[in-house]
Amino acid sequence: MKNESRHPIVIQPEEVRDAPELSPAEMQEHPADQRPWAGAAFQSMQTYILRHYKRKILAEISRQMEGGTLRTLTETADRPCRLRAAQCRFGEMSFWRVNAHTVLADVPVSIGMPEGENKRIFEINCELWLDMEKEPELTFGECALLAEKPERSGWMLSQYLVPILRRDEVEQGAEALLLRFCPHALTDSRARDAYVLADRMGLRVMRCPLYRQHRTRSILFFRPGTLTTERLDADGCDTGVPEEVEIPGNTIVLNSHAVHKDCCQLDIYHECIHYDWHYLFFRLQELQSGNAQGRKYSRSAARQSADAANPVRWMEWQARRGSFGLMMPLGLMTPLVASLWAKQAEGTKHPGQRYDEIARTIARELDLPKFRVRARLLQMGHIAAKGALNYVDGRYIEPFAFSEGNGGGNSSFVIGRSQVFELYRENEAFRAQLGGGGYLYADGHLCLHDSRFVRPTEAGLRLTAWANAHVDQCCLRFVHCYEACDALDYCAGKLHSDEEYNRHYMAFPRPDDRLNSRESLSAMHRLIGELPPTFHDALTYLMKRAQLSIEALESKAGISGRTITRLRNQERRDYSLDQVIALCVALQLPPWLSREMLARAGFALRPTKQHQAYQLVLDCMFMDRLEDVQRFLTEAECEPLRLGSLESS
Repeated sequence: MKNESRHPIVIQPEEVRDAPELSPAEMQEHPADQRPWAGAAFQSMQTYILRHYKRKILAEISRQMEGGTLRTLTETADRPCRLRAAQCRFGEMSFWRVNAHTVLADVPVSIGMPEGENKRIFEINCELWLDMEKEPELTFGECALLAEKPERSGWMLSQYLVPILRRDEVEQGAEALLLRFCPHALTDSRARDAYVLADRMGLRVMRCPLYRQHRTRSILFFRPGTLTTERLDADGCDTGVPEEVEIPGNTIVLNSHAVHKDCCQLDIYHECIHYDWHYLFFRLQELQSGNAQGRKYSRSAARQSADAANPVRWMEWQARRGSFGLMMPLGLMTPLVASLWAKQAEGTKHPGQRYDEIARTIARELDLPKFRVRARLLQMGHIAAKGALNYVDGRYIEPFAFSEGNGGGNSSFVIGRSQVFELYRENEAFRAQLGGGGYLYADGHLCLHDSRFVRPTEAGLRLTAWANAHVDQCCLRFVHCYEACDALDYCAGKLHSDEEYNRHYMAFPRPDDRLNSRESLSAMHRLIGELPPTFHDALTYLMKRAQLSIEALESKAGISGRTITRLRNQERRDYSLDQVIALCVALQLPPWLSREMLARAGFALRPTKQHQAYQLVLDCMFMDRLEDVQRFLTEAECEPLRLGSLESS
C-alpha cells in the first residue's frame, strides 16, 4: 500500500544490520465494524465497575467491617460507621480470567478512618466476581488488607478484559483450547479440522459474498445481526445487487470474495480464538450502551494513533498467532520438525534446501498449504526457513541460504518484480543504486552483476551454487515494514478480520558509491568510442560483437527477421521505442550502453510510469528473457512491448 511518508531503511549486502523483531505472519489481520469509538474511548472495566458498583463495593466493605472480617479497621475506628465515598479512594484495579465469561477483579480501596483527632489510612482489597454471560451477576469475595491479597493464577486481563499474553502463553493457550474440545488432535488429523472445532465450540460457519467488501476475510457474530451480501443468480454467480441477510448469533461468516473454500481453515481457527478468548471484551463494550441488542449500528472510523495499546490490535495479534497454534500445535510440530531435520543430518544440502523439503513433507502429511507451514516454521524460530518455499512472480524460486545473523527480524532477500518497480518509482536512492547496471534481477533476488554470482540458463538468470548458499554476501536485503492504519472500526456484536489492518511495504538500502568501482570505466569508454554514430550501424556492430545472427536475435527479441534486416540496413526517422528496448534486452546491453542506443534512435525516457518501467528493465532486467519482461510490464499495469513489424517509410 502506498505511503508517502516512508523513510527507507539502509542495508547493504556488505553491511547488514538487524531489523526489529516482528513477524509478518502475526501482523496480517484486524477487526473492523460499525460501532463508532473515538481514539481510546473503549470502555475499561474499571470505569464500568465504578460507574455501576461503587456504592455496592463500599456497602460490602462496611458489612464485612461490621461482621468482623476487617477487624483491624473496626478496632481502630472510634465508633462503628458506614463508609462514605468521601472517605475512600479507588486505586488501579487488576483483572483475571476465570473462564470465557467470568472475571475476577481485585479492587484496591484506600480508606481514611478517624483515629482521635487524626485520620489513619488503610489499604484494602475487595474481591469481585463478575459473570458476564448474560446480565452481569456480581458476587463479592473476601475483603482484606491489600498486603494480604492472595496470589492469582490464570490469565491476567487488561483494563479492557483482553488477555495479557506472551508468545509462549498464546501457544500454550491455543493448544489447551484445541485439546479441550478435540482431545485427540495431536495424533488424529481429522480431529484438528477447523470445522470440527467450531462445531464443538457451538459455532456455525457460513460462506457469503460480502457486498463491496473484497478485503474483509471473516466476521464473527457474537449476537444475531444482519449482513449485506451480493445476491446470487440461478447459477450461483454474483449479481452485484445488495441483499440483507439475517445472521444468527455464534456464527462465523467467511467472505467468499476473499477466502477460497479450500483455504479457509486458518480463518475459522482465527475466529475460534476470538470466541473463546475475547468474549469478555465484547461484552464489556456491549454493556457501555446499556441496550446493545436493540441498538442500530452505523459505520464509523476510530482514530487510534494516540492509543499505542489499542485492545483491538492486541486481540488480533493473539487470534492470528493462536490460529496457527490451533492449525499446527507445538506439541505436534516440535517433534515432527526435529525428526525430519535429523533425517537430513548427513546430507550436503544447505539449510534453505533442507527446510524446503521439511515444509513440503509436513504440508503433504498434514494436508496443509505449503505457505502456512513455512509461516509456522518461522514463528517457531526456524529463521533459515526464510530460504524455503518463496513464491515469486508466479512460481517457487530455488531454495537459498544465508547467515542467520543477517536474516532475522523482518529482513528478506526476496523481492518480486512488481515490488522492485514500486520501489524504483518512489525511491530515488534505489533508482541511483540500480542505474549503473551493477545489480541484476535473478530468481527473486537483486544480485551483484558478477559471473561469480549469476549464471544464465534457459529459464532465465539464476544464482550460482555459491551465491545461492550465501545470498547475504551478494544480494540486496530488504525490510518488510508494517505500520498501523490511521483508523480502526469496531462494532459491539461483530469482529471483522481484515488483511488491510497494517500498511506493508519494502524498505530499501541507502546508496553506495562503491558500485562504480566494480565497473571498468576504461573499457566502457572504449566501447562507446567504437560505437558507430547511427542506430543501424550501431546495431550491426553490437550484433557482430555478441556473435548473434539475425535468426538468433529474432528469437530473443520477438521481432521478425525482416524488420531486423531493415533496422540494420537503413537509418530511419520513426523508430519504435518498444522495439529498441526489446533489442537492448535481447543483446543484454548494460544500462550505459542501452542509453546510447536509445539516443541514437532519438528517444529519451520521461518520468512517466510506462517509461520508468522501461528504465527498470534496462537497469536490472536486461539479461532477462523477453517473456519475463513482458510479464513484468503486464503485472505492473503497464503496456507490454509492441513488437510488430515496422512499415517501410
